[in-house]
Amino acid sequence: MSGRDRAGRRPDVSIEIGHDQLEPRRARVAIRPLLEAEDSPTSEAIKLCTSELVSNVVLHATGAGTVRAWRRELHTPFRLEVEDHDLGRPHSPREASCAGGRGLQIVDQLADAWGVDMSTSGKVVWAEFGCRD
Repeated sequence: MSGRDRAGRRPDVSIEIGHDQLEPRRARVAIRPLLEAEDSPTSEAIKLCTSELVSNVVLHATGAGTVRAWRRELHTPFRLEVEDHDLGRPHSPREASCAGGRGLQIVDQLADAWGVDMSTSGKVVWAEFGCRD
């Protein structure tokens, strides 16, 4: 589906994920070298959103997925993409219930921009950070 950001760059990190409960942690570890300051509010937001989006694949998607990330550069935000091969559109952040569904609410609150790109083979949920700097 994707593979390049809007600036045409290849991802700095690209890992395959499965359905193991440890996948969110593995994805956070993989993107850690791309973060500007480990404990900055933006880095914390990126790590939390990574966990939420990967958890959605682990819990809801059929088959494996891919996490891609691009480090922030001058005039280019940090970009995170989580791709899966499930044709179902993710629930809107407004559809969260007490039983779950708050992941996209968290992404909506923390990311500067985010969205879902659908294709015939699945979807990519993406989030960008540092757009407003």
